[in-house]
Amino acid sequence: MSSSHDRSRARKHRARRGRLPVPAAEDLDLFFPSRRASSHDEQRERKSIQLAAQIEECVRELLERETRDESLQELSVLGAHVLPGAAHVAVVLRVPRRGELALWRAKLERARGWLRTEIARAIHRKRTPELVFELLESSEEAS
Repeated sequence: MSSSHDRSRARKHRARRGRLPVPAAEDLDLFFPSRRASSHDEQRERKSIQLAAQIEECVRELLERETRDESLQELSVLGAHVLPGAAHVAVVLRVPRRGELALWRAKLERARGWLRTEIARAIHRKRTPELVFELLESSEEAS
């Protein structure tokens, strides 16, 4: 029993002796540039821009062609941007007439679930972000 124990200890000692020290994380970054934080940040930024563009285009198309509430066709989609954490996307819309923000917010709230479902079908992501609507008043005067 002691001879097998001694052989096991000798094997472990040889294995330890031949091992190289584990490099620090910052040393690995020298050999694997894709591990760099800036690379991850750049990729995350690129993906956020791509997601915002997809959602902007999808919302624009849905409001122009496929909505049941034809009054939503009057809204102008100005853009979209991903909020920190990527769980929410702000869609910036311009309302056609001044002084009607509350009316348009209510209409968009009713359409929010449908819009999100349609966006989920179009963008093919594991999690579809929640929509946040930012409304800007038109420069036209109220009639």
